[in-house]
Amino acid sequence: MNGTDPAERRPPISAALTTTLILSLLLAWLPVLGPFFAGLLGGRRARRPATALVLGLLVGGAWTLALVLLSRREVPIGREIVSLGPLALLAPVFGLALLGGCLAGAAGAAARVGGVLALAASVALLAVQVSAVWGVVRQFRPTPVPAVPAQAGTCEEHLKKLYNAIMLYADGWDSTLPPADAWTTAVRPNVPDDGVLGCPRAPGGYGYAFNDALGGKRIDGFADRAATPLLRDSTETGPDAHEDFGSAPPDARHDGKANVLYLDGTVRSVSPGG
Repeated sequence: MNGTDPAERRPPISAALTTTLILSLLLAWLPVLGPFFAGLLGGRRARRPATALVLGLLVGGAWTLALVLLSRREVPIGREIVSLGPLALLAPVFGLALLGGCLAGAAGAAARVGGVLALAASVALLAVQVSAVWGVVRQFRPTPVPAVPAQAGTCEEHLKKLYNAIMLYADGWDSTLPPADAWTTAVRPNVPDDGVLGCPRAPGGYGYAFNDALGGKRIDGFADRAATPLLRDSTETGPDAHEDFGSAPPDARHDGKANVLYLDGTVRSVSPGG
């Protein structure tokens, strides 16, 4: 009579299955090594290569299927909805690593060689997946755009760009000009960069004043647009500056003259008393 314990001859797969499942859950956060280690301990409990193979296929397949199903879901994180799609890339990596661990933990050189090969395949697949994801990320990374220097260009160029921005605003408001006390705020979305809002020679980044007499008025209410000043160089250097052009003198910062933008889009240099 053979005195060997039947449990030694036919190790129950249930104990190995429980060990592998619990450890794989605890170590799921660790790529490749986590599932491999869980499978390794489970394979040692299974002992027989055939049992270890079945164990690896069962648990590894279950994890692969679970990760694929999870990859189709989206979860709320704060105010954002985040897709779990990348889990599909990890599914085969996890399954192979777990199978490799089960085989490596079983008795027999052949099983251990198979386990090492499965582990190597898992690592190689992970490297391929990471490389593919990185390639996609690189394609979608924004190309750096050279910064536009603040206040690039001449005063005349800035005033002409501001004229276009003001006309765009008026087009959206039934030909009505922006309010004088909020004109830079109103046209800011229509300028190519904030530097355009000011004269290059004015301190503080601004230096233009809006004509109080035109604020909030319809353009077609002015017959002689070529003689109607809209913006001009001003000593007021803050945003949304506005003046009574009939009383406040302009800032003659351009060789003793001030630049004035008229309602017809022209820019002219005038003397302070002109």
